[in-house]
Amino acid sequence: GGGLGRFRGCAGPGVLRERAQGAGGGRSGKKLRAAVRHHYLSAGGGEANTEEEDADLRAQWQQLGADPDQAMQAAQVARTEEGEQAGDFELPPELWRAWEVFTACERNWRVLIGIGLVHYDGIDNTAMQSAMHMLGVKPKHRRNVFWMVRVLEDEARKFLNQR
Repeated sequence: GGGLGRFRGCAGPGVLRERAQGAGGGRSGKKLRAAVRHHYLSAGGGEANTEEEDADLRAQWQQLGADPDQAMQAAQVARTEEGEQAGDFELPPELWRAWEVFTACERNWRVLIGIGLVHYDGIDNTAMQSAMHMLGVKPKHRRNVFWMVRVLEDEARKFLNQR
């Protein structure tokens, strides 16, 4: 029911844009990705932006006529202050089921291992299906939850593979 679901960044058991947007709208994809960044960054998982994202942000600031270096520095200060203020992250109710399934499957990644290489490929689909069943996700909602978990997985992969 009702309100927003809350979680602490390190609480709990530790591409797909078009599908995710079709499943829950563009905003839900952004909110899900932000939830993963919050989860992994609060657990000490790495930097907030990839080089590609930084380049994109710089280009946007430049288009607006702002100095990209000053804007990026101000954004970093704001992120630091925000991180110090809030240990919680809010998800709207329509995204909460996907988050529950994602965290339930957090230890069920397919991992490729080679000489000096460990690559997190994705969450095992059988584990995800089982988690949905155990968490009581209704069959009519499973397709939507599946694609939202894929958005979460895509964002998490960036953090897991940079270690």
